[in-house]
Amino acid sequence: MPLLTQYNEEEYEQYCLVASLDNVRNLSTVLKAIHFREHATCFATKNGIKVTVENAKCVQANAFIQGL
Repeated sequence: MPLLTQYNEEEYEQYCLVASLDNVRNLSTVLKAIHFREHATCFATKNGIKVTVENAKCVQANAFIQGL
């Protein structure tokens, strides 16, 4: 499969979210920090991705990965 940088912008229009990372270790570190449950809720917006983890409705952790 070709890299995302090899696609033109018309092909991007069919996707709701297109993302690329220079270093996946940063994302891994953020997600490990909020990993205390097996289930997470993800919200993708034009500003970035918000990941929420909740335990028994008394503890909640959020991570926001800002888009460009």
